[in-house]
Amino acid sequence: RKTRSCKCLLVLFVVILIILIITGAALAWYFLDYRVWVLEPRVQQQYVVYLSILNRNFSADLSSHTSPTFKREARGVQSTVEKVMRSSSLSRYFNYTTVFAFGEGSVVAHLWLVMSVPSSHVGAITVEKLSKSLQKGLERYSGSNNQMASLPGYIFHLASLSVTDCYRYQRVLSSSPVALRGPDTQRSTCMWHLQAAPGTQLELQMEWLLPECRDRLLVYNSLTPTDTHLITSVYGCSRHEPVVRVLSSGEWMTVLWKQGLYNYKDPFSLSAQAWEHQDCNSTVELRAVLGVQGSLKTPFYPSYYPPDTNCTWTFNMPAVGMGLSLEFEGYELSRAGYQQDCTQGQWIIQNRRLCGTRGLQPYTERLFLPSSTATVVMTSEVSLTGPGLQLHYKVFNLSDRKMEAKKRIGNEDKLLCNNQTSERCVCPCVFGVTACPGQFLCTTNGLCVSACDGIKDCPTGLDERNCVCVAQFQCLEDSQCVDYYKVCDQHPDCSEASDEMNCTAGSTSSFQPQFTHKLTSTQMCFSNPT
Repeated sequence: RKTRSCKCLLVLFVVILIILIITGAALAWYFLDYRVWVLEPRVQQQYVVYLSILNRNFSADLSSHTSPTFKREARGVQSTVEKVMRSSSLSRYFNYTTVFAFGEGSVVAHLWLVMSVPSSHVGAITVEKLSKSLQKGLERYSGSNNQMASLPGYIFHLASLSVTDCYRYQRVLSSSPVALRGPDTQRSTCMWHLQAAPGTQLELQMEWLLPECRDRLLVYNSLTPTDTHLITSVYGCSRHEPVVRVLSSGEWMTVLWKQGLYNYKDPFSLSAQAWEHQDCNSTVELRAVLGVQGSLKTPFYPSYYPPDTNCTWTFNMPAVGMGLSLEFEGYELSRAGYQQDCTQGQWIIQNRRLCGTRGLQPYTERLFLPSSTATVVMTSEVSLTGPGLQLHYKVFNLSDRKMEAKKRIGNEDKLLCNNQTSERCVCPCVFGVTACPGQFLCTTNGLCVSACDGIKDCPTGLDERNCVCVAQFQCLEDSQCVDYYKVCDQHPDCSEASDEMNCTAGSTSSFQPQFTHKLTSTQMCFSNPT
Protein backbone atom coordinates (compact mmCIF):
# COMPACT_ATOMS: atom_id res chain seq x y z
CA ARG A 1 0.00 0.00 0.00
CA LYS A 2 2.92 2.37 0.76
CA THR A 3 4.53 1.53 -2.56
CA ARG A 4 1.26 2.32 -4.37
CA SER A 5 1.03 5.65 -2.54
CA CYS A 6 4.59 6.55 -3.48
CA LYS A 7 3.90 5.76 -7.10
CA CYS A 8 0.81 7.95 -7.06
CA LEU A 9 2.73 10.80 -5.51
CA LEU A 10 5.49 10.37 -8.10
CA VAL A 11 2.99 10.41 -10.95
CA LEU A 12 1.28 13.44 -9.48
CA PHE A 13 4.63 15.21 -9.13
CA VAL A 14 5.56 14.39 -12.71
CA VAL A 15 2.16 15.63 -13.95
CA ILE A 16 2.47 18.85 -11.96
CA LEU A 17 6.04 19.30 -13.23
CA ILE A 18 4.91 18.77 -16.81
CA ILE A 19 2.06 21.23 -16.31
CA LEU A 20 4.49 23.78 -14.83
CA ILE A 21 6.92 23.27 -17.71
CA ILE A 22 4.13 23.63 -20.27
CA THR A 23 2.76 26.67 -18.46
CA GLY A 24 6.22 28.22 -18.21
CA ALA A 25 6.89 27.52 -21.84
CA ALA A 26 3.51 28.95 -22.80
CA LEU A 27 4.13 32.04 -20.71
CA ALA A 28 7.62 32.42 -22.13
CA TRP A 29 6.24 31.99 -25.67
CA TYR A 30 3.51 34.53 -24.97
CA PHE A 31 5.68 37.19 -23.40
CA LEU A 32 8.82 36.66 -25.45
CA ASP A 33 7.33 35.78 -28.82
CA TYR A 34 3.61 36.14 -29.33
CA ARG A 35 3.16 39.39 -27.45
CA VAL A 36 6.31 40.86 -29.04
CA TRP A 37 5.83 39.67 -32.62
CA VAL A 38 2.03 39.60 -32.81
CA LEU A 39 0.47 41.95 -30.28
CA GLU A 40 3.06 44.71 -29.99
CA PRO A 41 2.72 47.67 -32.37
CA ARG A 42 5.30 47.70 -35.12
CA VAL A 43 7.66 50.54 -36.01
CA GLN A 44 8.64 50.83 -39.64
CA GLN A 45 12.32 51.65 -39.92
CA GLN A 46 13.37 52.71 -43.41
CA TYR A 47 16.92 52.50 -44.71
CA VAL A 48 18.56 53.49 -47.96
CA VAL A 49 20.95 50.95 -49.51
CA TYR A 50 23.39 51.41 -52.42
CA LEU A 51 24.92 48.42 -54.16
CA SER A 52 26.88 48.19 -57.43
CA ILE A 53 26.00 45.55 -60.02
CA LEU A 54 29.11 44.65 -62.01
CA ASN A 55 27.50 42.62 -64.80
CA ARG A 56 25.17 45.38 -65.95
CA ASN A 57 25.76 48.52 -68.02
CA PHE A 58 23.79 51.66 -67.42
CA SER A 59 21.40 52.76 -70.15
CA ALA A 60 18.82 55.51 -70.57
CA ASP A 61 16.04 52.95 -70.06
CA LEU A 62 17.21 52.40 -66.49
CA SER A 63 16.57 56.06 -65.66
CA SER A 64 12.86 55.81 -66.50
CA HIS A 65 10.56 54.16 -63.94
CA THR A 66 8.02 53.33 -66.62
CA SER A 67 10.38 51.48 -68.98
CA PRO A 68 10.19 47.65 -69.18
CA THR A 69 13.97 47.49 -68.62
CA PHE A 70 13.72 49.35 -65.32
CA LYS A 71 10.81 47.22 -64.10
CA ARG A 72 12.55 43.98 -65.03
CA GLU A 73 15.85 44.88 -63.37
CA ALA A 74 14.08 46.28 -60.30
CA ARG A 75 12.15 43.02 -59.80
CA GLY A 76 15.36 41.01 -60.16
CA VAL A 77 17.34 43.07 -57.65
CA GLN A 78 14.46 43.18 -55.16
CA SER A 79 14.06 39.40 -55.33
CA THR A 80 17.80 38.87 -54.81
CA VAL A 81 18.05 41.24 -51.83
CA GLU A 82 14.91 39.70 -50.29
CA LYS A 83 16.49 36.25 -50.60
CA VAL A 84 19.61 37.47 -48.78
CA MET A 85 17.59 39.14 -46.01
CA ARG A 86 15.28 36.14 -45.49
CA SER A 87 18.30 33.96 -44.76
CA SER A 88 20.00 36.50 -42.47
CA SER A 89 19.88 36.90 -38.69
CA LEU A 90 17.48 39.83 -39.13
CA SER A 91 14.97 37.89 -41.22
CA ARG A 92 12.15 38.31 -38.67
CA TYR A 93 12.46 42.09 -38.90
CA PHE A 94 12.56 42.25 -42.68
CA ASN A 95 9.42 43.66 -44.28
CA TYR A 96 10.12 44.55 -47.93
CA THR A 97 12.58 46.24 -50.26
CA THR A 98 12.01 48.50 -53.28
CA VAL A 99 14.42 49.68 -55.94
CA PHE A 100 13.69 53.38 -56.43
CA ALA A 101 16.46 54.20 -58.91
CA PHE A 102 19.47 52.98 -60.85
CA GLY A 103 22.61 55.06 -61.16
CA GLU A 104 25.80 54.96 -63.17
CA GLY A 105 28.97 53.22 -62.19
CA SER A 106 28.48 50.05 -63.97
CA VAL A 107 24.97 50.11 -62.50
CA VAL A 108 24.27 51.20 -58.92
CA ALA A 109 21.01 49.96 -57.44
CA HIS A 110 19.39 52.36 -54.98
CA LEU A 111 16.94 50.61 -52.66
CA TRP A 112 14.58 51.38 -49.85
CA LEU A 113 14.84 48.58 -47.29
CA VAL A 114 12.02 48.59 -44.74
CA MET A 115 12.26 46.72 -41.42
CA SER A 116 9.17 46.06 -39.30
CA VAL A 117 10.43 46.26 -35.73
CA PRO A 118 8.40 45.58 -32.54
CA SER A 119 8.31 48.67 -30.37
CA SER A 120 10.33 46.95 -27.62
CA HIS A 121 13.10 46.09 -30.13
CA VAL A 122 13.50 49.49 -31.73
CA GLY A 123 16.99 49.99 -30.32
CA ALA A 124 18.08 46.53 -31.41
CA ILE A 125 18.18 47.37 -35.13
CA THR A 126 20.97 49.77 -36.07
CA VAL A 127 22.64 50.76 -39.30
CA GLU A 128 25.74 48.84 -38.27
CA LYS A 129 23.80 45.61 -37.57
CA LEU A 130 21.87 45.83 -40.82
CA SER A 131 25.01 46.56 -42.82
CA LYS A 132 26.86 43.61 -41.23
CA SER A 133 23.89 41.32 -41.79
CA LEU A 134 23.71 42.25 -45.48
CA GLN A 135 27.48 41.97 -45.84
CA LYS A 136 27.55 38.47 -44.30
CA GLY A 137 24.56 37.38 -46.36
CA LEU A 138 26.26 38.45 -49.59
CA GLU A 139 29.63 36.99 -48.57
CA ARG A 140 28.06 33.52 -48.55
CA TYR A 141 27.93 33.85 -52.31
CA SER A 142 31.42 35.32 -52.76
CA GLY A 143 33.37 32.07 -53.04
CA SER A 144 37.14 32.62 -53.22
CA ASN A 145 36.73 36.25 -54.32
CA ASN A 146 35.86 38.34 -51.31
CA GLN A 147 35.19 41.41 -53.44
CA MET A 148 32.26 40.03 -55.46
CA ALA A 149 29.09 38.11 -54.62
CA SER A 150 27.69 35.96 -57.44
CA LEU A 151 23.98 35.32 -57.19
CA PRO A 152 21.72 34.04 -59.98
CA GLY A 153 21.85 36.69 -62.71
CA TYR A 154 23.82 39.26 -60.68
CA ILE A 155 27.38 40.00 -59.60
CA PHE A 156 27.50 42.49 -56.73
CA HIS A 157 30.52 44.53 -55.67
CA LEU A 158 30.72 44.02 -51.89
CA ALA A 159 32.88 47.09 -51.19
CA SER A 160 30.19 49.33 -52.71
CA LEU A 161 27.55 48.34 -50.13
CA SER A 162 26.34 51.39 -48.22
CA VAL A 163 23.48 51.70 -45.72
CA THR A 164 22.04 54.82 -44.10
CA ASP A 165 19.00 55.28 -41.87
CA CYS A 166 18.64 59.07 -41.91
CA TYR A 167 16.17 59.44 -44.75
CA ARG A 168 13.51 62.05 -45.48
CA TYR A 169 10.88 62.11 -48.20
CA GLN A 170 8.87 65.22 -48.97
CA ARG A 171 6.29 65.78 -51.67
CA VAL A 172 6.28 69.44 -52.69
CA LEU A 173 3.23 70.76 -54.50
CA SER A 174 3.00 74.36 -53.31
CA SER A 175 4.67 77.49 -54.67
CA SER A 176 4.97 78.63 -51.04
CA PRO A 177 8.10 77.42 -49.17
CA VAL A 178 7.65 74.15 -47.26
CA ALA A 179 10.05 73.64 -44.35
CA LEU A 180 11.90 70.30 -44.43
CA ARG A 181 12.64 68.19 -41.40
CA GLY A 182 16.29 68.55 -40.40
CA PRO A 183 18.84 65.75 -40.15
CA ASP A 184 19.55 63.54 -37.17
CA THR A 185 22.80 65.16 -36.06
CA GLN A 186 23.75 61.95 -34.26
CA ARG A 187 24.26 60.44 -37.71
CA SER A 188 27.09 61.26 -40.09
CA THR A 189 24.93 61.54 -43.19
CA CYS A 190 21.31 62.06 -44.21
CA MET A 191 19.33 62.07 -47.46
CA TRP A 192 16.24 63.94 -48.62
CA HIS A 193 14.16 62.99 -51.63
CA LEU A 194 11.97 65.82 -52.89
CA GLN A 195 9.23 65.24 -55.44
CA ALA A 196 7.11 67.80 -57.27
CA ALA A 197 4.14 67.27 -59.56
CA PRO A 198 4.94 66.12 -63.12
CA GLY A 199 5.70 69.05 -65.41
CA THR A 200 7.00 71.28 -62.60
CA GLN A 201 10.41 71.84 -61.06
CA LEU A 202 11.74 72.27 -57.56
CA GLU A 203 13.49 75.15 -55.85
CA LEU A 204 15.49 74.36 -52.72
CA GLN A 205 16.58 77.04 -50.27
CA MET A 206 19.56 76.24 -48.04
CA GLU A 207 20.27 78.67 -45.21
CA TRP A 208 23.26 78.33 -42.90
CA LEU A 209 22.34 79.11 -39.29
CA LEU A 210 25.81 79.04 -37.72
CA PRO A 211 28.77 81.36 -38.35
CA GLU A 212 31.09 78.39 -38.75
CA CYS A 213 30.81 74.64 -39.34
CA ARG A 214 32.35 71.91 -41.50
CA ASP A 215 29.19 70.29 -42.83
CA ARG A 216 28.59 69.76 -46.54
CA LEU A 217 25.35 69.81 -48.53
CA LEU A 218 25.19 68.27 -52.00
CA VAL A 219 22.20 68.76 -54.30
CA TYR A 220 21.44 66.43 -57.23
CA ASN A 221 19.14 66.81 -60.20
CA SER A 222 17.83 63.24 -59.95
CA LEU A 223 16.77 60.46 -57.62
CA THR A 224 20.33 59.17 -57.42
CA PRO A 225 23.24 61.05 -55.80
CA THR A 226 25.69 60.59 -58.68
CA ASP A 227 28.34 63.06 -59.81
CA THR A 228 26.86 63.39 -63.29
CA HIS A 229 23.68 64.88 -61.75
CA LEU A 230 25.33 67.18 -59.19
CA ILE A 231 23.81 70.69 -59.23
CA THR A 232 25.99 72.23 -56.55
CA SER A 233 27.94 71.50 -53.40
CA VAL A 234 28.03 74.00 -50.51
CA TYR A 235 30.40 73.66 -47.60
CA GLY A 236 31.18 75.01 -44.18
CA CYS A 237 28.40 77.49 -43.31
CA SER A 238 29.53 79.74 -46.16
CA ARG A 239 29.68 83.38 -45.10
CA HIS A 240 29.82 84.50 -48.73
CA GLU A 241 26.57 82.72 -49.52
CA PRO A 242 24.59 82.31 -46.27
CA VAL A 243 21.46 81.58 -48.32
CA VAL A 244 21.64 79.49 -51.50
CA ARG A 245 18.67 78.77 -53.79
CA VAL A 246 19.01 76.05 -56.42
CA LEU A 247 16.57 74.60 -58.95
CA SER A 248 16.04 71.22 -60.49
CA SER A 249 15.14 70.66 -64.12
CA GLY A 250 12.35 68.22 -63.30
CA GLU A 251 10.17 66.78 -60.57
CA TRP A 252 12.88 65.04 -58.50
CA MET A 253 15.71 66.39 -56.38
CA THR A 254 18.07 64.63 -53.98
CA VAL A 255 19.83 66.40 -51.11
CA LEU A 256 22.70 64.73 -49.29
CA TRP A 257 24.11 66.00 -45.99
CA LYS A 258 27.54 64.94 -44.75
CA GLN A 259 28.55 65.89 -41.25
CA GLY A 260 31.92 67.52 -40.67
CA LEU A 261 34.46 66.84 -37.96
CA TYR A 262 32.26 68.16 -35.16
CA ASN A 263 28.62 67.67 -34.26
CA TYR A 264 26.61 70.90 -34.49
CA LYS A 265 22.99 71.31 -33.55
CA ASP A 266 20.88 72.65 -36.43
CA PRO A 267 23.70 74.01 -38.61
CA PHE A 268 21.28 74.77 -41.46
CA SER A 269 17.63 74.88 -42.49
CA LEU A 270 16.02 73.62 -45.69
CA SER A 271 12.82 74.60 -47.45
CA ALA A 272 11.42 73.75 -50.87
CA GLN A 273 8.76 74.93 -53.27
CA ALA A 274 7.50 73.97 -56.72
CA TRP A 275 7.35 76.17 -59.83
CA GLU A 276 6.10 75.97 -63.36
CA HIS A 277 8.89 76.01 -65.95
CA GLN A 278 10.07 79.46 -67.04
CA ASP A 279 10.94 80.37 -70.61
CA CYS A 280 13.94 82.63 -71.26
CA ASN A 281 13.70 83.14 -75.02
CA SER A 282 13.06 86.68 -76.19
CA THR A 283 13.57 89.16 -79.02
CA VAL A 284 14.99 92.59 -78.14
CA GLU A 285 14.40 95.66 -80.31
CA LEU A 286 17.32 98.03 -79.79
CA ARG A 287 17.34 101.82 -80.32
CA ALA A 288 20.13 104.13 -81.46
CA VAL A 289 20.54 105.81 -78.08
CA LEU A 290 23.29 106.09 -75.50
CA GLY A 291 23.40 104.03 -72.32
CA VAL A 292 22.01 100.75 -71.09
CA GLN A 293 18.72 99.86 -72.77
CA GLY A 294 17.67 96.90 -70.67
CA SER A 295 18.68 93.65 -69.00
CA LEU A 296 18.19 89.91 -69.47
CA LYS A 297 18.18 87.24 -66.76
CA THR A 298 18.37 83.49 -66.44
CA PRO A 299 15.21 81.74 -65.21
CA PHE A 300 14.35 82.34 -61.53
CA TYR A 301 17.11 84.96 -61.13
CA PRO A 302 18.81 85.49 -58.65
CA SER A 303 18.45 81.78 -57.76
CA TYR A 304 20.87 79.35 -59.36
CA TYR A 305 19.85 78.74 -62.96
CA PRO A 306 18.35 75.26 -63.60
CA PRO A 307 20.48 72.46 -65.10
CA ASP A 308 18.36 72.45 -68.28
CA THR A 309 18.70 76.20 -68.92
CA ASN A 310 18.54 77.01 -72.63
CA CYS A 311 18.13 80.72 -73.33
CA THR A 312 18.05 82.25 -76.81
CA TRP A 313 18.09 86.03 -77.05
CA THR A 314 17.76 87.71 -80.45
CA PHE A 315 18.80 91.34 -80.78
CA ASN A 316 17.50 93.48 -83.64
CA MET A 317 19.93 96.35 -84.19
CA PRO A 318 18.59 99.83 -85.05
CA ALA A 319 20.82 99.97 -88.14
CA VAL A 320 23.62 98.14 -89.91
CA GLY A 321 27.01 99.27 -88.68
CA MET A 322 26.18 99.29 -84.99
CA GLY A 323 27.79 97.12 -82.34
CA LEU A 324 26.25 95.34 -79.36
CA SER A 325 27.68 95.56 -75.85
CA LEU A 326 26.82 92.90 -73.22
CA GLU A 327 27.77 93.84 -69.66
CA PHE A 328 28.14 91.36 -66.78
CA GLU A 329 28.81 91.75 -63.05
CA GLY A 330 31.18 89.16 -61.57
CA TYR A 331 31.03 86.95 -64.66
CA GLU A 332 33.20 86.84 -67.77
CA LEU A 333 33.40 84.94 -71.05
CA SER A 334 36.41 83.27 -72.65
CA ARG A 335 36.99 81.15 -75.72
CA ALA A 336 36.17 77.49 -75.02
CA GLY A 337 38.90 74.95 -75.64
CA TYR A 338 38.50 71.91 -77.82
CA GLN A 339 36.18 69.40 -76.06
CA GLN A 340 36.19 71.62 -72.98
CA ASP A 341 33.12 71.34 -70.78
CA CYS A 342 31.70 74.69 -69.75
CA THR A 343 30.85 74.01 -66.10
CA GLN A 344 29.61 77.57 -65.44
CA GLY A 345 27.53 78.13 -68.55
CA GLN A 346 28.08 77.73 -72.28
CA TRP A 347 27.55 80.66 -74.67
CA ILE A 348 27.18 80.67 -78.45
CA ILE A 349 27.79 84.15 -79.86
CA GLN A 350 28.38 84.79 -83.58
CA ASN A 351 29.18 81.09 -84.09
CA ARG A 352 31.78 81.26 -81.35
CA ARG A 353 31.61 78.88 -78.39
CA LEU A 354 32.48 80.59 -75.13
CA CYS A 355 32.66 79.41 -71.53
CA GLY A 356 31.46 81.56 -68.66
CA THR A 357 33.48 81.91 -65.46
CA ARG A 358 32.47 83.59 -62.22
CA GLY A 359 34.85 86.33 -61.11
CA LEU A 360 35.05 89.47 -58.99
CA GLN A 361 35.23 92.18 -61.64
CA PRO A 362 32.76 93.56 -64.20
CA TYR A 363 33.13 92.33 -67.76
CA THR A 364 31.84 93.54 -71.12
CA GLU A 365 31.57 91.46 -74.29
CA ARG A 366 31.56 93.71 -77.38
CA LEU A 367 30.09 92.36 -80.59
CA PHE A 368 31.05 93.98 -83.90
CA LEU A 369 28.14 92.90 -86.06
CA PRO A 370 28.16 92.60 -89.85
CA SER A 371 24.35 92.43 -89.96
CA SER A 372 21.37 94.00 -88.25
CA THR A 373 20.61 91.00 -86.01
CA ALA A 374 22.55 89.10 -83.39
CA THR A 375 21.66 85.88 -81.55
CA VAL A 376 23.07 85.00 -78.15
CA VAL A 377 22.49 81.49 -76.76
CA MET A 378 23.23 80.51 -73.16
CA THR A 379 22.91 76.87 -72.08
CA SER A 380 23.81 74.79 -69.07
CA GLU A 381 26.00 72.17 -70.71
CA VAL A 382 26.33 70.04 -67.56
CA SER A 383 24.13 69.54 -64.50
CA LEU A 384 26.49 71.70 -62.41
CA THR A 385 25.07 75.22 -62.22
CA GLY A 386 25.80 78.49 -60.47
CA PRO A 387 24.23 81.75 -59.29
CA GLY A 388 21.70 83.32 -61.62
CA LEU A 389 23.07 85.55 -64.37
CA GLN A 390 22.02 89.01 -65.43
CA LEU A 391 23.39 90.97 -68.37
CA HIS A 392 22.79 94.56 -69.47
CA TYR A 393 22.81 95.49 -73.13
CA LYS A 394 23.46 98.67 -75.11
CA VAL A 395 24.66 99.66 -78.58
CA PHE A 396 27.59 101.60 -80.04
CA ASN A 397 28.35 102.86 -83.54
CA LEU A 398 30.62 101.14 -86.05
CA SER A 399 30.98 103.95 -88.61
CA ASP A 400 32.94 103.36 -91.79
CA ARG A 401 34.32 106.87 -91.50
CA LYS A 402 37.87 107.31 -90.31
CA MET A 403 38.30 106.75 -86.59
CA GLU A 404 41.36 108.14 -84.97
CA ALA A 405 42.58 109.31 -81.61
CA LYS A 406 45.83 110.89 -80.58
CA LYS A 407 47.72 110.62 -77.36
CA ARG A 408 50.56 112.84 -76.36
CA ILE A 409 53.56 110.79 -75.34
CA GLY A 410 56.39 113.01 -74.20
CA ASN A 411 56.48 115.94 -76.66
CA GLU A 412 55.11 113.96 -79.62
CA ASP A 413 51.60 113.43 -80.92
CA LYS A 414 51.23 109.79 -81.98
CA LEU A 415 48.34 108.40 -84.00
CA LEU A 416 47.43 105.27 -82.09
CA CYS A 417 44.44 103.88 -83.93
CA ASN A 418 42.94 104.12 -87.36
CA ASN A 419 39.68 102.42 -88.38
CA GLN A 420 39.98 99.87 -85.58
CA THR A 421 39.44 99.60 -81.86
CA SER A 422 42.79 99.05 -80.18
CA GLU A 423 43.61 98.69 -76.50
CA ARG A 424 46.32 101.30 -77.03
CA CYS A 425 43.74 103.87 -78.12
CA VAL A 426 43.11 106.48 -75.48
CA CYS A 427 39.51 106.80 -76.63
CA PRO A 428 38.30 104.97 -79.75
CA CYS A 429 36.10 107.86 -80.97
CA VAL A 430 33.56 107.43 -83.72
CA PHE A 431 30.78 109.59 -85.06
CA GLY A 432 27.47 109.35 -83.25
CA VAL A 433 27.55 106.75 -80.45
CA THR A 434 31.06 105.73 -79.38
CA ALA A 435 32.46 102.54 -77.92
CA CYS A 436 34.05 104.34 -74.96
CA PRO A 437 33.30 108.07 -75.18
CA GLY A 438 36.10 109.98 -73.49
CA GLN A 439 37.55 106.86 -71.93
CA PHE A 440 40.04 104.04 -72.45
CA LEU A 441 38.92 100.62 -73.73
CA CYS A 442 40.32 97.52 -71.97
CA THR A 443 40.11 94.73 -74.51
CA THR A 444 40.85 92.04 -71.92
CA ASN A 445 37.51 92.59 -70.20
CA GLY A 446 35.75 95.03 -72.55
CA LEU A 447 35.39 97.76 -69.93
CA CYS A 448 35.59 101.51 -70.49
CA VAL A 449 37.82 103.13 -67.88
CA SER A 450 39.47 106.48 -67.19
CA ALA A 451 43.03 106.73 -68.51
CA CYS A 452 45.98 108.17 -66.59
CA ASP A 453 43.98 108.71 -63.41
CA GLY A 454 46.49 106.95 -61.17
CA ILE A 455 44.37 103.80 -60.85
CA LYS A 456 45.07 100.66 -62.89
CA ASP A 457 41.59 99.68 -64.04
CA CYS A 458 42.66 97.27 -66.81
CA PRO A 459 44.10 93.90 -65.72
CA THR A 460 47.12 94.63 -67.96
CA GLY A 461 47.54 98.17 -66.58
CA LEU A 462 47.67 99.69 -70.08
CA ASP A 463 45.36 102.51 -69.03
CA GLU A 464 48.18 103.87 -66.86
CA ARG A 465 51.14 103.36 -69.18
CA ASN A 466 53.08 106.18 -70.88
CA CYS A 467 51.26 108.76 -68.77
CA VAL A 468 52.97 112.13 -68.41
CA CYS A 469 50.36 113.57 -66.07
CA VAL A 470 48.90 111.04 -63.69
CA ALA A 471 45.41 112.02 -62.50
CA GLN A 472 45.99 115.49 -63.97
CA PHE A 473 45.31 117.43 -67.17
CA GLN A 474 48.26 117.71 -69.59
CA CYS A 475 48.72 121.07 -71.29
CA LEU A 476 48.92 120.58 -75.03
CA GLU A 477 51.59 123.22 -75.66
CA ASP A 478 54.28 122.18 -73.17
CA SER A 479 53.07 119.00 -71.38
CA GLN A 480 52.68 120.90 -68.13
CA CYS A 481 50.39 119.12 -65.63
CA VAL A 482 47.38 120.92 -64.21
CA ASP A 483 44.97 119.65 -61.56
CA TYR A 484 41.61 118.75 -63.02
CA TYR A 485 39.73 121.12 -60.76
CA LYS A 486 41.57 124.01 -62.46
CA VAL A 487 40.45 122.98 -65.95
CA CYS A 488 37.58 125.01 -67.39
CA ASP A 489 37.49 127.22 -64.31
CA GLN A 490 37.81 130.40 -66.47
CA HIS A 491 41.39 130.96 -65.20
CA PRO A 492 44.15 129.84 -67.63
CA ASP A 493 46.86 127.70 -66.06
CA CYS A 494 48.58 126.49 -69.22
CA SER A 495 50.92 128.89 -71.04
CA GLU A 496 48.58 129.11 -74.02
CA ALA A 497 45.39 128.54 -72.01
CA SER A 498 44.71 125.09 -73.48
CA ASP A 499 43.09 124.13 -70.19
CA GLU A 500 40.33 126.63 -70.99
CA MET A 501 39.81 125.67 -74.63
CA ASN A 502 36.83 123.79 -76.04
CA CYS A 503 34.96 124.00 -72.76
CA THR A 504 31.26 123.49 -73.16
CA ALA A 505 30.61 124.35 -69.52
CA GLY A 506 32.62 126.19 -66.88
CA SER A 507 32.38 126.41 -63.14
CA THR A 508 34.02 128.55 -60.48
CA SER A 509 32.91 126.44 -57.54
CA SER A 510 35.37 124.79 -55.22
CA PHE A 511 34.20 121.38 -56.34
CA GLN A 512 35.51 119.59 -59.41
CA PRO A 513 33.72 121.09 -62.42
CA GLN A 514 31.87 118.99 -64.92
CA PHE A 515 33.36 119.70 -68.35
CA THR A 516 33.72 118.26 -71.81
CA HIS A 517 36.44 118.77 -74.41
CA LYS A 518 35.59 118.27 -78.05
CA LEU A 519 37.82 115.77 -79.80
CA THR A 520 40.03 117.28 -82.49
CA SER A 521 42.98 115.93 -84.38
CA THR A 522 45.33 117.51 -81.85
CA GLN A 523 43.60 116.89 -78.56
CA MET A 524 43.06 113.76 -76.51
CA CYS A 525 39.67 112.60 -75.20
CA PHE A 526 39.23 112.48 -71.46
CA SER A 527 36.49 112.64 -68.85
CA ASN A 528 36.38 114.69 -65.70
CA PRO A 529 36.74 112.43 -62.58
CA THR A 530 34.00 112.98 -60.03
